[in-house]
Amino acid sequence: MESIAVAEKIRDMTAGMKKNLQSILNKISSQDISSELKSMLNDKSIKIAGVIPHDPAVFKDVALMEAENDGYLISDFFGVKKFVQEKIKRLDFVDKHSVLLEI
Repeated sequence: MESIAVAEKIRDMTAGMKKNLQSILNKISSQDISSELKSMLNDKSIKIAGVIPHDPAVFKDVALMEAENDGYLISDFFGVKKFVQEKIKRLDFVDKHSVLLEI
């Protein structure tokens, strides 16, 4: 996994700095994935500060939102698009650039 390789590089780069390096697992979609990543990082002697689960109701870094058929096409700043049909609960294009859906 690329993220594990990046964590190793950061660990190696900070080794002489006497800093407490910890990782945060982000957008984790299942307990199996969380367990696998925790095991891999533990094998590399990288501590885990916490786990943030994936929330399909929240879209961040929204750059564009278009009505399409019976839903919306949401695009982020990187051009990643997702079609959703859920009811929109909240739009925030100023502070958080996010869309919160009611599921």
